Amino acid sequence: ASPARCLAVRADPAAALAGLDLTDRECRRLAAVVWQRGMSANCTVHRATRITPLYTMLPLTCGLLGDTLAIEADAYWAAGHRLEVRFDLEIARFAAALGARLASGATGLLHAEAIADVLAIELASEILKLGIAPKPPAAGAAWRLDPALQFVALRHDPGALVAAAANGIAALAQVPRGVHGVLLSIADGRLELLAVPPALDRPLAALAGGRLASVPAALAGLAVAA
Repeated sequence: ASPARCLAVRADPAAALAGLDLTDRECRRLAAVVWQRGMSANCTVHRATRITPLYTMLPLTCGLLGDTLAIEADAYWAAGHRLEVRFDLEIARFAAALGARLASGATGLLHAEAIADVLAIELASEILKLGIAPKPPAAGAAWRLDPALQFVALRHDPGALVAAAANGIAALAQVPRGVHGVLLSIADGRLELLAVPPALDRPLAALAGGRLASVPAALAGLAVAA
């Protein structure tokens, strides 16, 4: 599961395995395993298996990452996240980890904010497609956003952003900036983006987060009982 750990065990088994609850026999067996024929192929197959949900369900984001996708995947896996068979959990965890790195500048990528917006759109889209249940509402909240909708707050024009993302990272430089609240829905298998009036951004964010005890009249058609 960790090519780096395999190489470390090859280089110095005692140091690489120190601190683990292993018997001497288990240490000797692991030290032998990493030299077996096919071990490198095993590592490759494991990595391909883990990256499949990311590339399949977040294609625009992964395309924008380009060659740095492997670096970001390694950073995510090195943080100790186990392989999650459920694709929805795996992409949610990866999105949280990548979003934090984009926000901090750790990726070193140009147009990091635009990439983060693309990531937010793709994650929200997959939540709708997979019918993922929303998180439990906050204490005292009586209303939540209709599960057939997702709300995201963006820093770029959503229509121009999605169009540009398909053309590569350089195209993001031409996307107009600005605060944009967007409602996402799926109709006939197609993703639809609906711009939200600025005055509704905060209440919609609160509704999406399950933090409203009462619903403003302007949001009545978008809310369901928590």
